[in-house]
Amino acid sequence: MTNIACLSRAVFAVCGPGATLIGDDQVELPDGSIVAVASLDLDAAIAAIERPQQIAGIKAECRRRILLVMSEDQQRNTLAAGQAATMQYGADPAGWPEALQARQSAALVAWAEIERLRAKSNAIEAMDPLPADVAVDELWEGVAVD
Repeated sequence: MTNIACLSRAVFAVCGPGATLIGDDQVELPDGSIVAVASLDLDAAIAAIERPQQIAGIKAECRRRILLVMSEDQQRNTLAAGQAATMQYGADPAGWPEALQARQSAALVAWAEIERLRAKSNAIEAMDPLPADVAVDELWEGVAVD
């Protein structure tokens, strides 16, 4: 359902400056005439206003799912540990101590899931129409195809 602020912006976009929304069902046009909102073709204007808000919701859901895989602190600590190991033992993890190799392996598994989620987010954002409920698990399953 379109909120009143979005409806008002759509009326302005379609009818031009000076158009005023009266309640949620009438518009006063710049010439003073009154028309019903239902008589205006606002769908494209409303979609253009709502889509960025919906995309932001998809990005927020993706972020929520990424943080379930690896918190921000875990991400930073893993990056720092990988950098320190690279500087101390070299770029090839095969030359690292076993504990660091295991940590790196786990990080790579988590990173692959994060990349999969980002790809799914991009695929969901490209859908037209956008899904009404972006928190549905089935939407985020499987591999994204670009």
